[in-house]
Amino acid sequence: LVWVRPHVQEARSLGASALVESIQRRDGLDVDPSRSYDESSAVWLAWYLGPFGLATAVVGLAACTRRVVAGRPGPEALVLATLVPPLVLYLYRPSIYPDHLWATRRYLPVVFPLLILLAAWTIASVARQPVPARVRAARWPPARWLTTRWRPARAAAVAALVVAVVGGPLAATAPVWRFQVYDDMAAQVGELCRVLPDDAVLLGVGDTQRTTTRAFATVCDRPAATVMTADGVPPPDMVARVRAGWEAEGRTLWLVGTDPALLERVGSGPPTVSVRTESNVLRPTLTHRPDTLVEQERVLAVAPA
Repeated sequence: LVWVRPHVQEARSLGASALVESIQRRDGLDVDPSRSYDESSAVWLAWYLGPFGLATAVVGLAACTRRVVAGRPGPEALVLATLVPPLVLYLYRPSIYPDHLWATRRYLPVVFPLLILLAAWTIASVARQPVPARVRAARWPPARWLTTRWRPARAAAVAALVVAVVGGPLAATAPVWRFQVYDDMAAQVGELCRVLPDDAVLLGVGDTQRTTTRAFATVCDRPAATVMTADGVPPPDMVARVRAGWEAEGRTLWLVGTDPALLERVGSGPPTVSVRTESNVLRPTLTHRPDTLVEQERVLAVAPA
């Protein structure tokens, strides 16, 4: 599954993604904005768990499945019942934009933790494994040699598995160990909140993400929403209708966005304040694990509607 599926399938989503297209152009890939890269979902797991960690987890998954099928259910049954449905579903179709690191959100709540648990279970099983009865009863010299050295050999195998299982995630996180996403955003939003009147209502326009709008709603403690059109630009009459509706309730409508020129064109005047910051962000990728930080300029502005 890990190595075969990417060579026999090119998965596509129902719609095109401008983000996917921009990454493809940047990295010199074949440009196809409808590509979902679902065929690489198992490879994604190996990126973050490491190939040996994933293989150890698969061995544990197979062993647990065998125990349950053999009629010896225990805690393994609960692990399988929790892990298998999302694992199968999101390996077949993750249903998420394929840019990494963010695509891992599909696996972070359940799949990653339980695969790590299964890898640990496999290592614990190896640590408890006694000398096989056939080996102990055999009279040929290699069997006697293995019997007398079983404990150190088993300890060496356990140590190697621990290094392999722990090394994968460490290698994945080492380049971004201290990385924080948008660590400057709280101060940036807070500065804009200070210029807003108490009766302000916010409408995000342009490429302002819904998460940014929600940040304004939380930090500023003001109602906030986002224009849900393809380009985030409201139709000509939308701002007027929304403004009239809120004015009837004694509130004033303000626009928030990352393009001050757009705010001035859509609103009733130039931005009251515009805050520009620079921060390191993780460079998004499609075909390999992200490991590079790049500097990104971030502009947020508010203007009266």
